[in-house]
Amino acid sequence: MSSFIKKVDHRLEIFEKNVVGYATIAMVLIMFINVVLRNFFQSGLVWGNEVSSYLNILAVYIAVSAGFKYGSHVGISVVVDYVIPRKLRKGTSVLTNLISLSFCILILYMGCRMMSAQMASGQSSPVISLPLWVVYGFLTLGMLLSAIRIIMEIIKIIINDTKVSGGGEAC
Repeated sequence: MSSFIKKVDHRLEIFEKNVVGYATIAMVLIMFINVVLRNFFQSGLVWGNEVSSYLNILAVYIAVSAGFKYGSHVGISVVVDYVIPRKLRKGTSVLTNLISLSFCILILYMGCRMMSAQMASGQSSPVISLPLWVVYGFLTLGMLLSAIRIIMEIIKIIINDTKVSGGGEAC
């Protein structure tokens, strides 16, 4: 793999781990504090549930991208491993990744449209007044990063001619 792709891969990995890690930690802390406040002081953080929900959405969509790096998405490898002849596995893997890429690009496009509509409407969340286009931006960012990951995987398959299996190619 080229050094440029390795650098992009490394930076994406750092970004994904930091965002998912810090969002998860913040979400757990907010929920824990909210439980303690409700049980012992009969009052909770008014904004706690909303912020936790948005942090969860952010973590999930960024983790989708990380899932492509580690091949942890659900895939049906039995077809590739036992039905497809070894000579066709590389092409099958590229085709599967292209289908996943198409799906991610479609979701990215729809996310951009939804984000634009939210920007135009000026809607914001009820408690913390976060513009809702930011929440739709989490989807858009996650699909953009996923598309980049899939493109990197396709390049890796074509250039490196690595062992190809069927797992981990679904978006």
